[in-house]
Amino acid sequence: MLRGFAILVAVYLVVVYLVPKPAAVKPEGWRLTGIFAATIIGSIIEPIPAGALVLLAVTLSALMGGLTITEALSGYSNSSVWLVLVAFFISRALIQTGLARRIALFFVRAFGHSSLGVAYSLAASDMVLAGMIPSNGARSAGVVLPIVRSISELYGSFPGETANRLGAYLMSAVYQAVGRRETPANPASPLWYTTHCRDPCEYAMKAGPPGSPQASPRHMSHFP
Repeated sequence: MLRGFAILVAVYLVVVYLVPKPAAVKPEGWRLTGIFAATIIGSIIEPIPAGALVLLAVTLSALMGGLTITEALSGYSNSSVWLVLVAFFISRALIQTGLARRIALFFVRAFGHSSLGVAYSLAASDMVLAGMIPSNGARSAGVVLPIVRSISELYGSFPGETANRLGAYLMSAVYQAVGRRETPANPASPLWYTTHCRDPCEYAMKAGPPGSPQASPRHMSHFP
């Protein structure tokens, strides 16, 4: 942990004292840039959990970065942030209790009478769960992919020589319909406001202040 903090301090010092500061940037703004760079590096190496690291960065931005306490905490007053946070709480409950898996298995039982039906049922499962689990990674890795592996192994399809029996097809279908958020094949992307945790924030930034040009629907084509 100490080594990790030493790296973050070094990143901050390099940005603030060695990287040339643009003339238009104030000293406190450049210190804030150093804190931001150290926070990004800290999120990668994680000397402490990411949540604690962000809280530490918010505190330092008020102490050293020229922000007031109100400005430093203003992001937490955004309703979109709390919408995403609550959605993550719900998603953890769905995965831990097994309800998300039960919903996916319901679709497999109803429509999975063929390999094509299984692929469609898994895509439909993702479409339903996207309204409650705002993370492609959580839905695919926590719910859909374990089911794909179980079904493939049930039919004797394992990685290697028997992969083409069923597993390779299901993995390709799941990747196109579930794993890739931006693909048109993913039915959840245009359907739910909480398909991905960044959607509410993107919507808020693209919408802009009421009456501004950014508020025009043509600037929000990704959203329904």
